[in-house]
Amino acid sequence: MVVKNLLKLIKDLRNRTGASLVECKKSLLLFNGDIELAIDHLRKLGIDRSLNKSSNLALEGSIFLYRKKNIAGILELNCETDFVSKNRLFVDFGNLIVKTAVLEHIKDINQIIKKFEKFRLELISKFSENILFRKFFLLEGFDVRDYLHLNRIGVLVDFNKCNKKRLGKEIAMHITASKPKFLSKDSVPFSIFDRERKIQFDLASSLGKSIEITNKIVSGRMNKFFKEIVLLEQNFIFDDQVTVSDYLNKNNSLINSFVRFEVGDTY
Repeated sequence: MVVKNLLKLIKDLRNRTGASLVECKKSLLLFNGDIELAIDHLRKLGIDRSLNKSSNLALEGSIFLYRKKNIAGILELNCETDFVSKNRLFVDFGNLIVKTAVLEHIKDINQIIKKFEKFRLELISKFSENILFRKFFLLEGFDVRDYLHLNRIGVLVDFNKCNKKRLGKEIAMHITASKPKFLSKDSVPFSIFDRERKIQFDLASSLGKSIEITNKIVSGRMNKFFKEIVLLEQNFIFDDQVTVSDYLNKNNSLINSFVRFEVGDTY
């Protein structure tokens, strides 16, 4: 079977896994161009060198935040060069968008695109490079805290209860550094859990151990997997002897949800 856009798929797969061009091509041909199945196949072979690596776009840009009481907006605005991302016109444009979205309760990025398209085209003309509305989220919560790191990473956290002012910032900083994708184990979609468990079971089975030992290996690797992607399971960066869950419980605090944007992150 001829795989459409094979060269592009090989490049994408190489960027996401770090595998060689030959291995990427073989894996894609084996699965008729299905890049997700190809990634799983490479991982089972132990070839994927990017287990925790995001598939980042080759774009510059900035993250913008605006909060008014317990409503906050977070926006990723992209451009082509670091020079433009630091330009005052670009920065003012991003701040205007996110502030307007919060004040007018705009939730849909398509509304933002429609509302600010004229301004975007004017900036494109001035800079002679593309500018894109990448991602936007409006968080209406109970007790919202925000944190912006070097205009490259932005975090919003909604607390059901946050008993210390410092705690809100510490949790947001932890999310910035540790890159959790989900709040709790229960919030991890079954499809993601099942896919990872199958991969780990195949890897453990190749060791030739008994089924009991194999299951223990899989259980240990799944616990590690959860620590990588689940906020409440992670060791707290300000005290690695406790988990984030332990720290929140100790301070009688509770998180409802969080949002994390990083420039170029596909997640």
